[in-house]
Amino acid sequence: MSFKLIHFLRKLVGYSLTIELKDDTIMRGKCTAVDSSMNTHVRNVTIMRPHGQESFVESITIRGDSIRYIEIPNDINMAALLSSPPVPNNSQKGRRFVPK
Repeated sequence: MSFKLIHFLRKLVGYSLTIELKDDTIMRGKCTAVDSSMNTHVRNVTIMRPHGQESFVESITIRGDSIRYIEIPNDINMAALLSSPPVPNNSQKGRRFVPK
C-alpha cells in the first residue's frame, strides 16, 4: 500500500496547526477535518493578513488548492504518525461539514 499525503494530513486532526496560504495569509487553529481535496476544516482560528490585520473566527474551511504549506507542531511524534495506519475518510460526498 502506498502512503499518500492526504493520509498523513488526516492524521493531523485534533492538532493545532499553522497554515500559510498562497496570498501570504497565515491561519492558526485546531484542525477538525481534512477531505480528499485537501480542504482543511479548522476551529478557533486566528487569521493574520499580510498587511498586519489580525482577526478571529470560530471555524473556517480552507480550500486545499489555496494552501502553500502546513506547519507541523514540534511536539508531534512523526515516526509514530507515519507508521500508523491511514485514517479512513468518514465524510460522505455531498454532505455538508458541520463542526461539533
